[in-house]
Amino acid sequence: MLSRGEHDGLLKVVRDKRPSSILEIGVGDGSRMPAILSMLDESGIQPGVIKAIVIDEFELGGGTLAMRDYHRQLAGLTIRPVIFPEPVGRGLVNVAHRFGAMDLILIDSAVDATNAAELATFLGKVTRATTSVLTNTSGRWAIRHTDCEPIRRAA
Repeated sequence: MLSRGEHDGLLKVVRDKRPSSILEIGVGDGSRMPAILSMLDESGIQPGVIKAIVIDEFELGGGTLAMRDYHRQLAGLTIRPVIFPEPVGRGLVNVAHRFGAMDLILIDSAVDATNAAELATFLGKVTRATTSVLTNTSGRWAIRHTDCEPIRRAA
């Protein structure tokens, strides 16, 4: 297996969890989701089987990565993520309305530090009891302990 450097640990987690839906909040340098999708593509997962979603404001929110450059990093992949170029809170609400709860959520450390209130308020809209929420605040990917419970409604 080819090494992907800094993403090897995360790729192992994704491979072990076998999620059918992945949400990345904050793209950082833009290399995480392409590495994950490339690994999934190499493992033979068909496009349309997995939902990949990204929320980031890119250069409009003061990020260092332009959306145009992120699209260039995705070139050649058969599995393409749906991109929500908007603030975290609004993006989480839109993801909840369009896709529902996710299996795996990745939160970039920069987003976790600056958008803690929005994450606390809206993260429960895209989680369920089996959702794994990971963050890289310590430089390594670890399970994020959240107080948000998905909203349950009586039928």
